[in-house]
Amino acid sequence: MDDSEQILNAFLGKSDKGRTDLILESGQKTALRSGDWVLIPPYKGNPINKQVNIELGISSEYQLYNLKEDRGQQNNLAATNKSKLTEMIAKYKKQRGEVNGEIKELELK
Repeated sequence: MDDSEQILNAFLGKSDKGRTDLILESGQKTALRSGDWVLIPPYKGNPINKQVNIELGISSEYQLYNLKEDRGQQNNLAATNKSKLTEMIAKYKKQRGEVNGEIKELELK
């Protein structure tokens, strides 16, 4: 995973430019935040934790959301915005990496 980027000038107040892309992790699963967009790749498993009735964000399909227009991530744009989906998948794979063409869950040790 290549997640390093020089942003010292932003921390020191010498620049307004910080990170534009960020890999997010939750429960050994990762997603990409890029500007106003978020990409959640497909993962196997139950989409809902039935013990506490919480949606886990797991889907067998890619999920793509424009947070500027849809902060609650209710409208998955993956099927209707193929060009943005392709762009985000490429960014995600470059940042996160893949094994045999597949994104693997993180193994936390």
